[in-house]
Amino acid sequence: MLSALERYHLDELTLSIYYLDPSIELRAPYSVDRLKASSIAGKVVVNEAVIKANIDALKQLSVTDFAPVEASRVYFNVRFYYVFESSKYGPIFEYAEVVHTELRGGDYCALINGVAFEFNYAFIQMVKPFLPDDARVHF
Repeated sequence: MLSALERYHLDELTLSIYYLDPSIELRAPYSVDRLKASSIAGKVVVNEAVIKANIDALKQLSVTDFAPVEASRVYFNVRFYYVFESSKYGPIFEYAEVVHTELRGGDYCALINGVAFEFNYAFIQMVKPFLPDDARVHF
């Protein structure tokens, strides 16, 4: 899944992580665009040096680590959004944590490049080292 990153020069990549404190109650659902524009969302931008230091762990994730779910049952209330971007090609890998209405009564699932999958904590654990200490509290 993240092995696609190999096709890009690492010195062109950044990882942007947008997140909302899980204790914040929202009056309306958040789309990715709304999360990115929100004044209450946190944002971390990880540079290429940190990505290079952790790229092997990221490449370990495979699409087989995620089980697909029915996309029509996804409620788009984005709380966390991660995007690897190439300075030359734009977004190349996107991960958004959203709510799925039928997974255990409204559990989280993930949209990976627009495809819905069951939530997998392994991805969160892989990106956690990229975060500053004050942001890790939210994960």
